[in-house]
Amino acid sequence: MSQYKDSTWALMKKSGLECILIGAESGSNETLEYMKKDITVSDTLKLTKFCAKYDVKILSSFLVGFPRSADPEKCYKITEKELTTSLNLIDKMFKIYPRIRMMFALFLPYPSTALFDESRKMGLEIPEHLEDWHEFLIAAEDASKMKVRQKWITKEQARRILMISIYIFFFKDPDSFNLVTAKINNPVKKAFLYFGFQVFKKFVDTRWKYRYFGLPVDFWFYNILRKYSGLG
Repeated sequence: MSQYKDSTWALMKKSGLECILIGAESGSNETLEYMKKDITVSDTLKLTKFCAKYDVKILSSFLVGFPRSADPEKCYKITEKELTTSLNLIDKMFKIYPRIRMMFALFLPYPSTALFDESRKMGLEIPEHLEDWHEFLIAAEDASKMKVRQKWITKEQARRILMISIYIFFFKDPDSFNLVTAKINNPVKKAFLYFGFQVFKKFVDTRWKYRYFGLPVDFWFYNILRKYSGLG
């Protein structure tokens, strides 16, 4: 879509286009080439500019934790670098157009997929039974309750990705508050949620500015509140 002409974008917007889902996947051209994604970081930024021009909300997914070495320690460092480059790209996208909901997922190679055999060579533990695949980390949301059987990402990295994906990105999306309170008619409850939203957003903006995701007390507290309030 980054190659579409202005006239095409104008026509799509006129026809009712409000939101698109894209697989930006990584902030590293090297990783995108490794994935055979057939896009570049520049393509993603160009697409973001089009969406900003025509006010089309973006849902964008990113993948981290690819098998690059049989040495786990080397993989951890590569994963850390990939995460950093992706966050840098996301920051550039936010500065172009804030109406973006980002999502992170952890790479999991299923049988017969492109990187399955390579992942096996890199130490992937293959389940003996179909039902055992549920033990794998499929998305960042599973990090707190699943085993990390991939050999190229640490539990700490997985949990940090969880925090960024469901907490940081939720409050970075300017549409989140209206989305979760759309069906709330009680003005007192809505005012309470608005106050809480602004408090958490201050924490999130500070964390994002300094790329600091340690001591996640606010994240834990947020999870408790969203469990009982329906937030997020």
